[in-house]
Amino acid sequence: MTPLTVHLRPVRLERGWTQQELARRSGVDQSIISRIENGLTRGVGLGIVERLADALNLHPRSLLASSEQ
Repeated sequence: MTPLTVHLRPVRLERGWTQQELARRSGVDQSIISRIENGLTRGVGLGIVERLADALNLHPRSLLASSEQ
């Protein structure tokens, strides 16, 4: 599981947003968000990460940071 897969859904739910709402705010297709959250994609481009982070008002690094220390 990628760090993006681990972090995206909890952050989205913390804001009370559906995948559709995040898609609307970020311009990233809802099906891509679903695939990321369900661990069905590994190669997510930096542009998509930046758009998701911007919509969530986060630095992209916070979505990509490993949970392991």
